[in-house]
Amino acid sequence: MNKSGQSLLALINQILDLSKIEAGKMELSVERVDLPALIISILESISPLAQEKGLRIETRFAPGLPAVEGDAARLKQVLINLLSNAVKFTERGHIEVIAQPSGRMVRIAVKDTGIGISADSQRVIFEEFVQGDGSSTRRHGGTGLGLSIVRKLVEMHGGAITVSSEPGRGSTFTFTVPAWATGQGAVTSLQRRPLRRPNQGLPGTAILVVDDDPSVRQLISRHLEQEGWKTVQASNATDALQLARESRPMLITLDIMMPDASGWWVLEKLKEDPQTAGIPVLVVTIVEDQRLVFALGASDYLGKPYDRGALIAKIHRLLPQLDGKRVLVVDDDPEARAMLAKILKEEHATVVGAASGDEAMTLV
Repeated sequence: MNKSGQSLLALINQILDLSKIEAGKMELSVERVDLPALIISILESISPLAQEKGLRIETRFAPGLPAVEGDAARLKQVLINLLSNAVKFTERGHIEVIAQPSGRMVRIAVKDTGIGISADSQRVIFEEFVQGDGSSTRRHGGTGLGLSIVRKLVEMHGGAITVSSEPGRGSTFTFTVPAWATGQGAVTSLQRRPLRRPNQGLPGTAILVVDDDPSVRQLISRHLEQEGWKTVQASNATDALQLARESRPMLITLDIMMPDASGWWVLEKLKEDPQTAGIPVLVVTIVEDQRLVFALGASDYLGKPYDRGALIAKIHRLLPQLDGKRVLVVDDDPEARAMLAKILKEEHATVVGAASGDEAMTLV
């Protein structure tokens, strides 16, 4: 019962964090963060869990590693989540934390020798309510929210997160945060300021429709909006890449024949960029080279002229589904609660709200 209660409280806290992020109510307080000191303090609590499994945790900090610019509490949350997962999914071997400068950013990697992650799971692992392989989830537990929150916190800092893994050969989660610029103050400075969020909208809640033909663009958008999805549109390759990075759509429909650059080039650039690599891409085109479509990383293909039913069916298949699932939303802020409930209902989930942990316990 105690373990179930702890799991519930962890889920409540994760949903609370997610709702505040999506509602734009989570503010970061930025200061100069001594990254090695932060990591070592985290390992004091994580190491005993690793030792119980016979795992060792190693650190590797580049010489002259700069301090980072960020919210220490939220960066700690990111690292604890990644390290806890590494311990959870590693039965033998070791875990390594690596930090090194990368231009104006600092790159942090959490590397393990664990069970690894399949290619299919890697494509969706940072999405809300999505978990990895079912058997490992049942064995190790999990809510499907932790890594989505990690991604959002990293992006709020102006960074990006990626995963590299092979089943049975371990995983490496790598994220970036801004380096502290010289002359901004000392390590002991308590100076804090709100961090500008790069995207004040609701990332991941719209479908990006890319086609140079305005009539096709409007037709696809109308079909999607009739199903309850929001859309944004781009008429050329340059705008498509910019909108993909800025709005982080939950899916992209992509035409191949465009005036300024081919859709092949757009697809290649989307998959090269850590910020957009995980977004499913449905190629909607008259071009029939399906082998190249999949070789470049597209999720599916739909030929023109297309059938409306086929379009909707393919998008439903590509998007994470919440149909029929019951989700408990807990937050003492009614606006944040309503915002998350709205997003979940748009995904056809049944939503139950609670204003406190005590109320949530009575609903479970």
